[in-house]
Amino acid sequence: MQGGVFTWSGGPNNQSWARLDRGRRSEKRPSPFRFENMWLKVEGFQDMIRRWWWEIEVRGSASYRLATKLKEIKQKLKVWNKEVFGNLGCNKAAALQQVEFGTV
Repeated sequence: MQGGVFTWSGGPNNQSWARLDRGRRSEKRPSPFRFENMWLKVEGFQDMIRRWWWEIEVRGSASYRLATKLKEIKQKLKVWNKEVFGNLGCNKAAALQQVEFGTV
């Protein structure tokens, strides 16, 4: 099946449709959140998280409030991480290059 929007249909009266093989179409997806242990070594990190948590005001069910707060904390951590640690990919590459050339 090439070019079709869906590659599978099923269920009662074929009401379910899905694209099972993505083929060569690489869909850009956001990378999963990863907690970095190095954050715990930053002075005041836990207090900052606690402050952010209490600053976020959300109304709704407990599960909705939890999910919303976690999403907001994730975004704040992304910004904070770049401000404190910079671009880790570039930093790692530079460090490896220094080790390779013996400049460290």
